[in-house]
Amino acid sequence: YGIQVNGTTYEGDSYYFKTAPPTGSKQKVRIWAMGDAGDGSPNQREVRDAYLKRIQNDNRQTDAVLFLGDNAYAIGTDEEYQNNFFNIYQDYFFKNNVIWAIPGNHEYYSGVQSRREIAYFQIFSQPQNGESGGVPSGSEMNYSFDYGNVHVVALDSYGIEQDKYRLYDTLSPQVEWLKKDLAANRLPWTIVMFHHPPYTKNSHDSDTETELVLIRQNLNPILERYKVDLVLSGHSHLYERSRPTRGHTGLAPTFNEAAHLTSTSSGKYDNSPNSCAYVKNGGDEGVIYVVAGSSGRNNGLDGPAHPAMPFKNFQNGGSVVIEVEDNRLNYEWLCNDGVVRDQFTIFKNVNKTTQLKARHGEVVTLTPSWKGATSWSNGSNQPTLSFTLTGDTTLTVRDEAGCLLDRFVVSVSEKPALSFDKPLANACAGAALSVPFSVTNTDHNRWKYTLQLSDNQGNFSQPVTLSTESNEAFSATLPTSLPSGDNYRLRIVANVAGIAPVVSANFSIQQKPSATLSGAATIEAGQSTPLTLQFSGSGPWTYQLSNNAPATTSSNPLTISVSPLTTTVYTVTSVSNACGTGTTNGNARVEVTPKIATQMPVGIILCDESVFDLPFTVTGGFDTGIGFEAQLSDKEGNFTTSRTVGSGSQSPLKVTIPANVEIGGNYRLRIKPTQNANANLTPSDVFSLKQRAKATLSGDTTIAFGGEAKLKLSVQGTFPVTYVLSDNNTASVSNNVSSISVKPALETTYTLKSVTNVCGNGSVGGNARVSVLLTAIAPVSDEDLRVLPNPTHSKVKVEAKVFSQKSGDWELLDAQGKTLNKGHFRKGTLHGLDISLEDTVPGAYLLRFVVEGQTIVRKVVKL
Repeated sequence: YGIQVNGTTYEGDSYYFKTAPPTGSKQKVRIWAMGDAGDGSPNQREVRDAYLKRIQNDNRQTDAVLFLGDNAYAIGTDEEYQNNFFNIYQDYFFKNNVIWAIPGNHEYYSGVQSRREIAYFQIFSQPQNGESGGVPSGSEMNYSFDYGNVHVVALDSYGIEQDKYRLYDTLSPQVEWLKKDLAANRLPWTIVMFHHPPYTKNSHDSDTETELVLIRQNLNPILERYKVDLVLSGHSHLYERSRPTRGHTGLAPTFNEAAHLTSTSSGKYDNSPNSCAYVKNGGDEGVIYVVAGSSGRNNGLDGPAHPAMPFKNFQNGGSVVIEVEDNRLNYEWLCNDGVVRDQFTIFKNVNKTTQLKARHGEVVTLTPSWKGATSWSNGSNQPTLSFTLTGDTTLTVRDEAGCLLDRFVVSVSEKPALSFDKPLANACAGAALSVPFSVTNTDHNRWKYTLQLSDNQGNFSQPVTLSTESNEAFSATLPTSLPSGDNYRLRIVANVAGIAPVVSANFSIQQKPSATLSGAATIEAGQSTPLTLQFSGSGPWTYQLSNNAPATTSSNPLTISVSPLTTTVYTVTSVSNACGTGTTNGNARVEVTPKIATQMPVGIILCDESVFDLPFTVTGGFDTGIGFEAQLSDKEGNFTTSRTVGSGSQSPLKVTIPANVEIGGNYRLRIKPTQNANANLTPSDVFSLKQRAKATLSGDTTIAFGGEAKLKLSVQGTFPVTYVLSDNNTASVSNNVSSISVKPALETTYTLKSVTNVCGNGSVGGNARVSVLLTAIAPVSDEDLRVLPNPTHSKVKVEAKVFSQKSGDWELLDAQGKTLNKGHFRKGTLHGLDISLEDTVPGAYLLRFVVEGQTIVRKVVKL
């Protein structure tokens, strides 16, 4: 950032500050607080330097700097602020840190206590409208702000509101706002700062000074009610700190540890005697009060400590360093010589008992409720503990000092169970065995499972291990040496605790089957023949013949009727019984003579040079792959002198009728196999052939404009024949020679686009050129009638001097004489007549002008 003062801009790498994190975030927050700092003394500078030296190597920004009043001695004037405040700090941390301040009594000594006209309020601009969090105060005296998960409240303990209220007046606007702000706060940590301390001795005395007595009596209960964690004050020029305190509003002699402390620990959390951290779990755990009034002025007395404030230091100046991360607050009193002479730690929402449920085999991760070193009951010292749950488990974790204890009771949500997916069928010695099984309520793929076989009496005293798997199906082979029996059982055992073994029902082990096939034969396509299947082993038998579906029988031998469509070699592909799969032998070859039937496509018309697909059916088949050919009979339907008109390997065949075949007749088609293969052939029905159309155009001639020309059309083929002329005129004819009338507007060469009849498209040829003579009312030169530009891309302008005194009409015609556009012009208006060709395609066009019955024509070309 940069700032401008009196026209001079100050900016650079050292002009930066850190923005606040999202409200409620749990990241580490560092707060530095100083009270009664601004006296310009060496102690003030030493306190400053001790803190800056402390943080210089940790690469962390200070998040908030708090000044607790009496910031500039002796009376808080603008000059004293410059000399004892800005000159001391501005080159060290003011450029980069947000300053949050409150006034003390010395700020008001330069003005009136009930007015905000002192230098403090000119120097500091604090949030009055909730800009930094909290409830808007609407006042310069008090405000609050949020930083991470810390809520800080700043109060004015010396100023007078409405000419009558001090901070200790519970009806004051400041206290009314305080209660609303604390009630609205949802952040876990609350720090309140005001200058005058509720408890202090040896610089000021909270038993004899009325304003301190009233603050303790009236303000402390509010702070305790809203569970404030820490109160920071100054005023007394020494250091004092309480334990978590509640309910004490009387004089010092009335303080009773048993009644007024929620913890007698020092809170230092440094493994010294009675130093466990303070714990606040949402109950009435008291408030810690701090007097940090020696950050500059340091003239406290070495008298007896206030009983509520046992931690005291009057020799050294110092400042408060607070670090908050998630649910842990660390506090230090950092003295001007760099020594930390007091500290404490607070934890919130710790010492928990957590009930958890998880699946057997699930990896459970446990995290203590505090930040810091840990010691788990299973010996681990990791910050978090992950383990695989195989049974109900209770684990505890302590902090390094033995002050905190979390208990985790982890139960298996549902006990895991093994089961066989289906009853076991009878089996054969030496046979492959597939045993699907299920494991519920655990991550089954993480474990291994062993399949065991009992003896033939069902006992597992010496089980046989058949397979070990990690999925849910066993594949095993039974030993060939097993004796027959009806009382075998299987057992599945898991390799992890918490899963009970499962035992199957009894099943039998028997001998394997075999099957032999016979019955070779020769048949015609469509006939049937018997095959014989001979079994051995125990019935019933399940067999599969070639590619047929499996079947089961108790008959031995078994006769099977088959009707193959092609020559087939039958085999027994499998045989099984209650014991499993056996062996197969033999085969039966059935020879089949095929049939071929030719079908004409429904409604087809055949012509010379017709190309079409001819379908056929084959009943039966051939030993090897074979080709087919299509034959065309003679005109009488006989195949003695047939012609091959197509070939291929499957139906349909692509057939082409020859061009030189005789028209009409009683023709037939048939399909026959190549390579002299034996088959019965059925030809198609009788059909006659049509002739494809051929047409030639001729008749060059010359006509006058508007005249008619006759073209000659010569046609061959089966009538009627339909032609399409090059000008898209079409008609049908039934004669070999026909006349076609045309009326072109320009010279045109006519051709035939197409000619068709019942056979489809025929062939066309020839052309006819018609020349057109253009006439006008009188010889008109290009100077008298100008059409410009010509050629053109879009439009022409017509300039006609000779007709400037006459009216008439104009037309735009295409080459076939079709009017595309027209209009009327009056005499004297023909100059500058614009005619558009925007909607026409490139080509030649005519402009025709009719004036008093006479015609003038001009040719126009569009590019």
